[in-house]
Amino acid sequence: MKLNDAFNGVNRCFLDTAPIIYYVEQNFSYFAIACSVFQRLRIGYFTAVTSPVTLAECLVVPCRQGLTQLKQDFVEVITAGKNIVFTPITAEVGQQAVELRVLYNLKLPDALQIAVAVVAELKKLYDVKFTYNSNAIEGNTLTQSETALVLETGITIGGKTLREHLEVIGHKDTIDYIETLTQLEEVGEWEIKRIYNLILRSIAPQEAGCYRQLDVKAAGTEYVYSPHYLRARADG
Repeated sequence: MKLNDAFNGVNRCFLDTAPIIYYVEQNFSYFAIACSVFQRLRIGYFTAVTSPVTLAECLVVPCRQGLTQLKQDFVEVITAGKNIVFTPITAEVGQQAVELRVLYNLKLPDALQIAVAVVAELKKLYDVKFTYNSNAIEGNTLTQSETALVLETGITIGGKTLREHLEVIGHKDTIDYIETLTQLEEVGEWEIKRIYNLILRSIAPQEAGCYRQLDVKAAGTEYVYSPHYLRARADG
């Protein structure tokens, strides 16, 4: 099977240890095909996910032999490569790995690798649906599939406004930031304003990170929001 056929219709894949070693170390037998994969990644034909397990496995030889530059090359490719998402091993990944080990009798490293891929794919689907639904409520006309294209490839959709594209990107940035807040013991006013800043900084920078100055209402509901001036009184 040719490489083009193998990646036909693929927009996301998991990078295991072997292809990264072939690419970084320029393996005589497999460098050409590994290089083609990474070229497609850089261009943006698809994105890839990898994990700390891959990093640890790739660094064994450089660390054992004291090859500092090779070690750095691996770190840069795995953790900061273009269109490569370095996904940490979280509690959620650990729980998924346990289920995979029980079901398929996998070794722990293999179970962790698969679990990272599964959790990353679930997060991608969640991010797309959450972003699409949140923006659609506000009048964004991008469809769910178009939203996915904007997030996964960065391309622009014909007939759609720049603002609609920026709303998608800003919402995704906000999701990622909110997930980092789970590591804090408490969330305060600064973090809440930061969330609002991320959503609006590209589409309405004068309002980003600030309390609203007008009253709002959710269409189709009878819910009454607090008047905007109550915050000003509380600050005073």
